[in-house]
Amino acid sequence: MDELDGFCAEWKRELRVELLQVHARAHTVINDAPLSIGAGEESLTEAAYGVAEEFREWQQSLRAAIALLDAIADWTPE
Repeated sequence: MDELDGFCAEWKRELRVELLQVHARAHTVINDAPLSIGAGEESLTEAAYGVAEEFREWQQSLRAAIALLDAIADWTPE
């Protein structure tokens, strides 16, 4: 539970912001839209890789949590 709580805290603090920044920048590139945020120090590809890497690091913990929650959801009342 502590690991999942850590993920949720980091999601609120950092990951969500980083993901939204990648999305905004990709939207600019794909749709030739005006840039709605600063370009930042990282390139778009570096920023996207960084966010993906963060999710990869949390993948095992999230899969374990999903398996546990699925097992609990399968319980039937007696």
